[in-house]
Amino acid sequence: MGSAASSDRIRAVLFDLDGTLVDSLRTILAGLGDTLERFAGFRPRPEALQSLVGLPLSAQVVAFDQPGGAPVDVQERVRFAEERFEHHASLERVFPCTEEILMLCRRASVPSAIVTSKTRSEFQSFRTRHPWVDLVDAVVCSTDVPRGKPEPDSALCALRRLGVEGGRSVLVGDSTFDMECGRRAGCEVWAVAYGAGSLQALLGARPDRVLADQTELLRALEQEVVSFPCPARN
Repeated sequence: MGSAASSDRIRAVLFDLDGTLVDSLRTILAGLGDTLERFAGFRPRPEALQSLVGLPLSAQVVAFDQPGGAPVDVQERVRFAEERFEHHASLERVFPCTEEILMLCRRASVPSAIVTSKTRSEFQSFRTRHPWVDLVDAVVCSTDVPRGKPEPDSALCALRRLGVEGGRSVLVGDSTFDMECGRRAGCEVWAVAYGAGSLQALLGARPDRVLADQTELLRALEQEVVSFPCPARN
């Protein structure tokens, strides 16, 4: 599934982080599993945990609570989950074309941003391990906006921070939450099929493009952003 290159130049590219730029699924499943085992009293199956990937952490840590149960301290759970993600950080792997993709946008003077469901503190810890994230022009975390994915707030915030109003913008992600977030923000949405989201679910979200791997994503961006002369960055 795909679409031909548009005659309109892409004015900004927004990237999801987990499952799109970095393979962090094992870290997320391990840390989230630890958290729910402690606070919910059981460890959900990996496929159940994987279905939550892309939601804000505050939503993930209460996903298996019984309706009408006793009040919980969500922030305590979030802090514990962040500690467990840090504990399992050695399981992370950067996808092979990530830095090349971000450098492509920079060389083509196309503003880029990371739009992530990580909390700001979680992202800051991630950044110390992966300084390549500084190749983007802005980062919006779930705790930077009133509502996380799938609401459009984070994508809209990223566009504002990039100074992009109107025109053609693209959000690249691996989950249906990304697709809904981007579309509701007025972005073209590209789904990557190598992350946590199932291909069937992604196709059901009717993305504008589906990219099988990072090489396809790189080639698609090359086709789009190199074809148009862009003003030099300040």
